[in-house]
Amino acid sequence: GTFGTIYDLEDTIRVFNLEERFSDKKLTGAMIHMRWPTSWGYGLWFGIQPISHGIWAGIHNGHLSSDKSNARALEELGIPLQVGTDSEAMFQEMYYLVKKRYSLEEIEWIMAQKFPMEADDLPEEKRERYYELTTDPILRRFKMSGPSTASILIDNILIGITDRDHMRQFTVGWNDNVVIFASEEMAVLSAAYYMDE
Repeated sequence: GTFGTIYDLEDTIRVFNLEERFSDKKLTGAMIHMRWPTSWGYGLWFGIQPISHGIWAGIHNGHLSSDKSNARALEELGIPLQVGTDSEAMFQEMYYLVKKRYSLEEIEWIMAQKFPMEADDLPEEKRERYYELTTDPILRRFKMSGPSTASILIDNILIGITDRDHMRQFTVGWNDNVVIFASEEMAVLSAAYYMDE
C-alpha cells in the first residue's frame, strides 16, 4: 500500500490506522519520504512520495535538470504522466526499462550515462552495447542529470541509483535484519535509531 499525507510520519500512521491494520502482517519493506516533491525548482502540494502506480513505487531526492528530456521521451513512447514531477518521469522510465527486460547494468548505463573516458574503458562487447543504448533516439533522452538519488521498487526488484556525477550521495546501511537505502547518511542513522537497529 501507499499512504501519503502532508503530515508528519506519526500522523500519517495514525490517519491510516497503520499499526492496527497491519499488526498481524509481516513488514518486508517500507519507503518513507519526509518532504513535498519538487519539480521546476519549487515544492508541490500534490504528488506526495512515495509515488506508486501498479506494481512500482519510488522515492526520489534531488532535482533533475533533465526533467524536460525525460518527459519528452515518455511522450514519444505514449506513456502519460499523471502528476508531472521529475520523479514520476524517472520512475516511469525505469519501469519501462525493467518491463522491456533491460539488465540492471544497462539501466544504469541509460539512466546515469558514463563519462566518455569511462565508456572507453569498457570491454569491447560491453562498449558496443553501451553506445547502442545511449545513442538510441528515445533512450538517450532517459537520464538522471542533476543532483539526485532514487529508490524504486518494481515488483520484486529494488533499484537504488544516483546521478552519474554523484552530486547527491547515496547511502546504504545494513545489518543481519535490515537494509536501508537513503539519500543521506542522517536518514540511515535516524531510521536505524527508530527501528532499534
